[in-house]
Amino acid sequence: LNGTAMGLKDAMMPVFTVQRLAWTNSEYADLTSGANVTAAVCAMVFAGWLADRVGKTRIIGIYTVLIALGWTTLALTPRLWATAGYFTASIYAIQFLETFCIVAVLATAMNLCWTRVAATQFTLYMVCNNLGIVVAASLLGPLRGQLGWSAMFLLTAGLLVAVAVLVGFVHLGAHRSVLGRLEAEFNAEQGAAPVPAPVVPSDLGEGLTP
Repeated sequence: LNGTAMGLKDAMMPVFTVQRLAWTNSEYADLTSGANVTAAVCAMVFAGWLADRVGKTRIIGIYTVLIALGWTTLALTPRLWATAGYFTASIYAIQFLETFCIVAVLATAMNLCWTRVAATQFTLYMVCNNLGIVVAASLLGPLRGQLGWSAMFLLTAGLLVAVAVLVGFVHLGAHRSVLGRLEAEFNAEQGAAPVPAPVVPSDLGEGLTP
């Protein structure tokens, strides 16, 4: 769902800015590239620390709710879309939150992996995310034929709210306990040497759990 929301945004925004705001493609590209670079630099410094401090699943929920609020605000303020700086500031805010959220999502996906098959498992997570991006891009045409821009923004917000709800059911501490038992069972059956489990911050950011 998170990939679907991202894919919908990436496919929708160039069309919206050109058709609705009369921007050129280069103007939109300049805006997004600047926002992406700035957000990436800030994420390198702060995103990992925030994920560990607050908790990975909790911070994902916070980010997705804030992004959803951003899209909802855009949907409810069509008269301000053409106001100088309004849409630019909105894109920067959404891009910052999305980049920080991606860092937390990647960290969570890695912590969900069993060490012995981590590469395959993590790849599957990324494939699912990328599949959502592709599906969303392919749905833009049919959706745009039925919905106005405000409704499209609200649809994106709805997807993100669903992500925030679902991520609340992810408990990293309990999951790591299950993986620990799985590792112990594997070692008992195969006579293999145990693979040390990494120390993972709890999903509420309250210290470290093995």
